[in-house]
Amino acid sequence: MRLFILLQVFFLTALTGFAQNAPINFEAGGNGANWTWAVFENSTNPPLEIIANPDPSGINTSATVAKFTALSAGNPWAGCESMHGADLGPFVLGPSNSIIKIMVWKSVISDVGIKMASPTGWAQVEIKRSNTVVNQWEELTFDFSSYLNPPADQGQLDQIIVFPDFNLGGRGQDNIIYFDNITFSAGGGVVTSPLSPAPTPTRPAADVISLFSGAYTNVPVDTWRTDWSNATLDDIEIQGNATKRYSQLDFVGIETVANQIDATGMTHFHLDVWSADFTLLGVKLVDFGADGAFGGGDDVEHQVNFPSPMQGQWLSLDIPLSDFTGLTTRAHVAQYILVGQPTGVNTIYVDNVYFFNETTGGGDDPNGPITFEPGQFGANWTWTVFENATNPPLEIIANPDQSGINTSATVAKFTALAGGNPWAGVESMHGADLGPFVLSPSNSTIKIMVWKSVISDVGIKFASPAGWAQVEIKRPNTVVNQWEELTFDFSSYLNPPADQGQLDQIIVFPDFNLGGRGQDNIIYFDNITFGPSGGNPTSPLTPAPTPTRPAADVISLFSNAYTNVPVDTWRTDWSNAILEDIAIQGNATKKYSQLDFVGIETVANQIDATGMTHFHLDVWSADFTLLGVKLVDFGADGAFGGGDDVEHQVNFTAPMQGQWLSLDIPLSDFTGLTTRAHVAQYILVGQPTGANTIYVDNVYFFTNIVDTDEADALRNMVRVYPNPVASGERIQFSREVTQIEVFDLAGKRIVAGSGFTLNTAVLKSGVYVVKMRTQDGSIQTQKLVVQ
Repeated sequence: MRLFILLQVFFLTALTGFAQNAPINFEAGGNGANWTWAVFENSTNPPLEIIANPDPSGINTSATVAKFTALSAGNPWAGCESMHGADLGPFVLGPSNSIIKIMVWKSVISDVGIKMASPTGWAQVEIKRSNTVVNQWEELTFDFSSYLNPPADQGQLDQIIVFPDFNLGGRGQDNIIYFDNITFSAGGGVVTSPLSPAPTPTRPAADVISLFSGAYTNVPVDTWRTDWSNATLDDIEIQGNATKRYSQLDFVGIETVANQIDATGMTHFHLDVWSADFTLLGVKLVDFGADGAFGGGDDVEHQVNFPSPMQGQWLSLDIPLSDFTGLTTRAHVAQYILVGQPTGVNTIYVDNVYFFNETTGGGDDPNGPITFEPGQFGANWTWTVFENATNPPLEIIANPDQSGINTSATVAKFTALAGGNPWAGVESMHGADLGPFVLSPSNSTIKIMVWKSVISDVGIKFASPAGWAQVEIKRPNTVVNQWEELTFDFSSYLNPPADQGQLDQIIVFPDFNLGGRGQDNIIYFDNITFGPSGGNPTSPLTPAPTPTRPAADVISLFSNAYTNVPVDTWRTDWSNAILEDIAIQGNATKKYSQLDFVGIETVANQIDATGMTHFHLDVWSADFTLLGVKLVDFGADGAFGGGDDVEHQVNFTAPMQGQWLSLDIPLSDFTGLTTRAHVAQYILVGQPTGANTIYVDNVYFFTNIVDTDEADALRNMVRVYPNPVASGERIQFSREVTQIEVFDLAGKRIVAGSGFTLNTAVLKSGVYVVKMRTQDGSIQTQKLVVQ
C-alpha cells in the first residue's frame, strides 16, 4: 500500500509544463548533479564526473562542476547527453529560452557543441562555438532563436547533448574539460555579428580563381559595391581577417568588368556568408559574352536562391556551376550579385569568394540510382542496421512482387522488429558507398519505392563523416501490399559547414512507427533516385494532425476536433492576402496565398484567454521564409484604439518548408500582450513579402495547467489495462502516449516504447513502475503488476 501511495504522490507532482529544468548548475539540490548523463563516441566512454570546482576563480566561483574526459582515441564528436523522460524535462523552445549559455574551462582551443533532441530520435543540428582562452573559465553563447521545435508527431525536446571538445583536428592526448552553469534565457544578448572569422579555405591554390580571400592571391576586382547597388559596404576585420559587411541589403553588385574571369575550367562557385537576420540569400552570376560588353546581345546570367538559410553561423556555400543553368557561357564572368531578404533590412558578412575546380574529394552527385541490382549501386554496400532490437541485417533479395511500378529483379528487405525502436533504420557506410557529394538543386528530390504491409512513415536523411546530420524528412506510404513511390524534397536543406566535410551517407527509416509495432513488419525498398527540384509538392498532401487535447482545456477558433467559438472574419478588409476555404482529404483548411499579412478577428465575440497558457496553430508552406504570429487584445473597453490595446508578435525565422508545423506558442512569449481578457485580432505575417502561400488549421488557445486536485488528476490519468497482466501479453493505454518507460523497483529501465500498446514479453513476474509522457507534455506514473 505504501508503494501505491508513493506512486500516486509522484504522479500528482510529476506532471510537467513547458519550462526546462534549469539552470543546470551541478550543485547539490540543483539541476544536473543527479541526472543520468550518458557519454558517447568516446572510446571506452568514461562517465561524466560531478566534482568540486578545480578553479573557483574569474566568472565561476561555484562549488561543483561537470568534468568530461575527451579521450585521444575517442571521436572528434564525443560528448554526453541527459536522459530522455527525466532530467531536462519536456519543453518548448521559444523566444523566452532560446539563448543558451555554458561556462567552460579547457586546456585547448576547440569547438564546444550543443543541440537538443526529442525522445523519438528527432534532433537539431548542433551549434558550435569555440573557446578563445585556455586554463580559465569562459562563457560561450549559443543562439537557438532560429531553430524550430520538433514536428507534432516527434514529441517535445527533452534532452540536451553537449560536445565539450569537438576537435576535428584530432587529439594528441586526453583532454580534460570542465563545464558548468548552462542557462536558458530570452534574446537581447543575441549575437548579431560573427564572433570568429570564416573558416580558412584549404583547397589547392592551383584549383582556385579567388576574388577575395586571405588564403589565395586574388584577381583584380573593379568594385565590391557598384553604384547601382542597394546596400551599404564596410570593409572590416574579424580577429585580423578581412571581411566584407553588407548592411541594409536589398542587392549588391560586384564587378570584374575590366578583368573578366574565364571560369570554363571551374566546377563550383564558393563563398562564406554569415547573417543574424537574413531569410533568403540569392547568388547571381552574369557573363558578358564574347564581346565582353554589357548589353551586347550575348549576355547570360542565372541566380541560385537559398531559402531559409541558417542564421548565426558561417555558411560555406559550394555552388555547382551547373546549378546556374542560365549561365550557358562562363568565359567572361563580369558580375556577381548578392540578393538578401528581408528586403533592405538584413546584414550579411562575406568572405572567401572564389571559383574552384573539384579535382579531389566528392563530386556534385551521389552514387545513384541505388537499385540493389548486381554490379549496380546498393547491392554490395555495407549497410548497418540500428535501434532494431537484435538488428537483423539488411537483406538483398529477389523482388517478391514484380508488379505495378517495380518490376526490377532485386530489392532490399528490412525487418522492423516489434522489440525495436520506432526509429529503427539502416545506414550506408561513411567513406564509401554513396560517396561524398554536394546536395544541390540538381539532386535534391529523392524518391524511393517501398512495399509495406502497414501504413507508417518512411524517413530519409543524410550525414557527413564528422557526425553532422540533417533532420530526417518523413513521408507515409498510402497503400499496402503493393509498390509505391515516395518523394522527399531536400531543396531547402543546406550542406554541412566546411569543417564538417561533405555528405556521404544515406540513412533510411523504413517503418518510423510511433504507434509501436504489434508484430515484426517486413518492408521492401528499392530504386532510390536523386533528381532535380521542381516536382516538389506545393501544397500539403495530407491534412494537419488531429488535435487530441481535452476539449475542456481548449478555446477553439478553427478545428474539426472541437466546437469553435464565433469568428467575425478570417480575412479582414485591411489584409494583404487571398483567402480560400479548401478541404484536404475532407478536412477543412484555410489557404492564404500572395501573403504579406492577414487579419483574423473576433471583435464581436472577444476571447478571454486569461486561463490559457498557449496559442496553437498548424501551418504548412512550400515557400515561406518567415512566419509571424501577432495577437491583439482590445483591453477592458473592448474597442480598437481605446488607449488600453496591447499586442505582441512572435516570429519564426527559417521555418521548415513542405511539412505541417504544429506550433504551441507559450502566451508568455507574447511579452507585450500584458492583458488577455479581450483578444480580438490574430495577424499572420509571411515572407517573402506578398509571394508566399500558407495553409492553416487547428487554431486554438489551450491550457497546460493541470489541477492537483485528486479528482481532476484521476480524470486526466492515462489508464493502463489489463493490470495485472500476464507476462507476454500486451498492455493498452486509454490514450496515445508519446513515450513509455517501464522500470523495476530498483529504478532500472527494462523496456521503452510509445503509442497505445506495449509488449510485456521481456517483463518477468513482479511489480513495475510505468512512466508515461502524454501528448500534452505531462508525465504520469502508475504501478504495473505482471503475473
